[in-house]
Amino acid sequence: MKNELRELWEQKIEFYNLMSMVFMKEPGEDFCNVLWQMLKEDYFPLAENRPDIHTFHEQLRKHLSETTSADFAKTMKQEYYDLFFDPYGIKASPWQSSYTNRDNLLYQAPDYETKAFYHRYGYEVSDNHLPGDHISIELDFLKRLSEKELNFIDTDKLNENTAVFSDNLEFVKKYLLDWIDDFMKNLSLSGSIYYLLFASMAKAAGELDRKVLQNLLKKEKKEEEN
Repeated sequence: MKNELRELWEQKIEFYNLMSMVFMKEPGEDFCNVLWQMLKEDYFPLAENRPDIHTFHEQLRKHLSETTSADFAKTMKQEYYDLFFDPYGIKASPWQSSYTNRDNLLYQAPDYETKAFYHRYGYEVSDNHLPGDHISIELDFLKRLSEKELNFIDTDKLNENTAVFSDNLEFVKKYLLDWIDDFMKNLSLSGSIYYLLFASMAKAAGELDRKVLQNLLKKEKKEEEN
């Protein structure tokens, strides 16, 4: 079981790191070229654990088989601008707060609640004046928690550190999974191809995380009771 958990956690770290970079900022040429090459490979993190991630990866590979690296970069840049930067109106807000109130305001409860989580684990948002509930930051924090948990798995201290796994479960449920359907709906309505597929992957990974963590915590509690 330990080896299986280690492999899963290593893939979680790889996945969350990649998805965080995808949504973090306007993609540059170099990043798009690396991403294009990676997506064309048979392997994709967590695809073997979630059939839907495998399906989304295959859809991406199909799109890439019909285009060039340069065209992929051009489309990614255009999608990013249209979705997240258009001065005439952001079409798919990447901040959780904007989905919690009628006026789409930022700096609402998810901002300071996520920052409280970050502070607890010594995680710093690069610019503390920015909202902490951007999807890329939430994904990067999930990577941080996964890295911390992997250390416990490797040192056989898993059952001594269930608080971290509980925090991970709470975070993925209350933050990433709580609003990603609305985010994906806006991506879909805006005609996104690539970012919609990436967000769909992120949702599937979050659902996998929730399931695995729930089972893990349930197992640890049962062992404590026996």
